[in-house]
Amino acid sequence: MDMNIQKMVNAIKKDMQLGKDPVMLKEQWLMQKMMMDLEEPEKVNPEIASPADIYARLKQDNPVEAKLVEYKKNLRLLHARTDETLTIVFSPADSLIIVRTGSALQMSLNGMTHTVHMIRYRGIADIAHWMARQIRRYDAYMQQWEEYCTAAAKKLKTQHMAALAIKAYVDDALRECENVTYCVVQQSRRAKISVKFEKSNLGVNLYAFYGSYKKRLPDMLTELKLLIDTHNKINIKTFFTKAV
Repeated sequence: MDMNIQKMVNAIKKDMQLGKDPVMLKEQWLMQKMMMDLEEPEKVNPEIASPADIYARLKQDNPVEAKLVEYKKNLRLLHARTDETLTIVFSPADSLIIVRTGSALQMSLNGMTHTVHMIRYRGIADIAHWMARQIRRYDAYMQQWEEYCTAAAKKLKTQHMAALAIKAYVDDALRECENVTYCVVQQSRRAKISVKFEKSNLGVNLYAFYGSYKKRLPDMLTELKLLIDTHNKINIKTFFTKAV
């Protein structure tokens, strides 16, 4: 899997683990995809394209795509007043909002501040053609996003099943051990096994990685049981305390 795709899948998986809604991550990713499709200008154009001029050019060159664009005047958006606003309505969930602010065009997905990009030195035709491309490519973007989410969910399920298997190993190994409590916590790439010796200030943490636990965990648990047995046989239960 490509490294960038892997990073995105892991980011989505992390949000799923934390119970977060990955909408913000999707918005940031989608905005980045669209900005990467904005071609660099051949030469510096100091003129700032106005939303009205961009909309007129879009209707002229791409009338089908222009039907998904709304042009409005005198709105308040992102806590700032603007005279003109272009909104590309990709779907009920996603809209790209374009306003002119100072010496640049400000673009944001769904009006969210975490997606804001400032565009300078682009001519009217460049922006209009870019808008038409994003309208045509939006479905492909979202299909790619769905593939990322599916891969993340599959990976999370695989890790969850591995964590359950690790817990079963631990339960079976420590079933007859006395004077210990333990818990198994699922982490990103491994399961953490925390063992506490009762009536003692000692404990131990073991880490079982999902890709290698079948080979390494049995030996780790054998050594752990030996440590528990040794600890139960000695009279000293408190360690590493300062002398009074």
